Amino acid sequence: MIPVSIAEFAALPPGVLSNALDERRLRWRGISLAQIGTVAARFDVECVPFIFRTYIAAAPSWCATRWVGQFGFEGESYTILPRIGWGRFEAMLTAVLSVGTMGEGGIPSAASGEGDLLPLAWVLVHEAAWRRNRGAAKAFVRKSVSDAPALRGELDLPAQLAKLIDKQNFACRYDELTYDHPVNRGTLLAIRTLEQHRRFPFNCTGGFHRIAREWAEALAANGVALPERFPAEAMRWSRANDSFRAAHVLAAMIVAERQSASRGGKGVPGFLFDSAEVWELYLWRCLKEVIAEFPEFHDCEVEWPRENRSAPEPLLFWQGLPVAPRIPDLRIRRGHDVALVIDAKYRFFQPPTAEGGGDLAVQMFQYAAMGSRDHAERSPPVVLIYPSCEDLRNGPGDESPYLLGSGRFNLPGDPPLTAWAVKLPVLEGIQPAACAGFHREVRAQLRHILAEAMPPQLMASIGSGGGTG
Repeated sequence: MIPVSIAEFAALPPGVLSNALDERRLRWRGISLAQIGTVAARFDVECVPFIFRTYIAAAPSWCATRWVGQFGFEGESYTILPRIGWGRFEAMLTAVLSVGTMGEGGIPSAASGEGDLLPLAWVLVHEAAWRRNRGAAKAFVRKSVSDAPALRGELDLPAQLAKLIDKQNFACRYDELTYDHPVNRGTLLAIRTLEQHRRFPFNCTGGFHRIAREWAEALAANGVALPERFPAEAMRWSRANDSFRAAHVLAAMIVAERQSASRGGKGVPGFLFDSAEVWELYLWRCLKEVIAEFPEFHDCEVEWPRENRSAPEPLLFWQGLPVAPRIPDLRIRRGHDVALVIDAKYRFFQPPTAEGGGDLAVQMFQYAAMGSRDHAERSPPVVLIYPSCEDLRNGPGDESPYLLGSGRFNLPGDPPLTAWAVKLPVLEGIQPAACAGFHREVRAQLRHILAEAMPPQLMASIGSGGGTG
């Protein structure tokens, strides 16, 4: 079945999907990368992949939003395509998911099928968990026996009293630390499902199909049983196995997707990524490397405020209640001071003077105002960073990075607001060498932006608490 392709941010073509959206709002779910690797119990989030654009006077219609990936509806397969292309998107996605575990973050083989993001995400998340855990996870599993030669755990009194013979042995219940538990059994079933249907990582040559087979061999050698259906029993999570939470969720989605597809495609779960969140997290990873690599930023630190699970900072406390909480995408600190506020913008650039641009100006003003809490006389500068490529043109020609525009806030110290476009290099496939070059070029552009946004005199004034005038 050839999937119907829908361009990100584009109007939907007439058909079954458009008619269904007109009749009712379909319910969708996606996955939040912000949750992966934390102790959060859930990784899926509500998402809105389509909205009704009423302001298009010529032909108001349903349009795709920033959610990309694949889903099925009424027996048809649909793919929402990222405007930056699958190669660039998967390169950024793998860097986000595999940071600290995969070197440059690239996949040492051909990519998964275009848009087939679910197995790609599962392999990367599982590999990260396997490395953090230094192998497969163990967990306590509840066992019940009727003929234990000695009491173990607690006596199963009803079972003991019901025994007519063998009174010398004990019926008891106990917890056993084992590899044979729902997470590892689900992993084995996911590997078998992907291998049977030649999906990533088994549809290409390279390292990950060997790694997946090594997982399967290690689990089988430790007595993990291969189930017929995905394990439905509850998992007992602990610090010893919590890093596998996200991988377990994704493995369940892989198996459920194949089971639904075998029944004719109806009810196939959608697996969608928020492409704007991928861009935000990718910038965060790259900026951390820039700060660590170049000596001019040696005393700086990149902060991703959403890592902090506490309540966001409000603009106002009214009668003791917080009002208008705001979370900037990224901040760069120098000591205790906010040196720069960064907002990751994924769509087309529109200046604050354009129609509807006032909302952007107000949002950035609020970020600058909140950053000034750390300074008596100045507010930090704010930078907007947009991607640019052939289908997402932000900035002319081949210049990179390109300054899209600048202004100054009416705040103490007249902090600047600048907008920049980072040119995303052309990327064919995601071989390691190509990915390494892609990431290096992006980092070089970000270094240039930071040097322009945080010149030495500004850095000195931050340290002294003085204004920039």
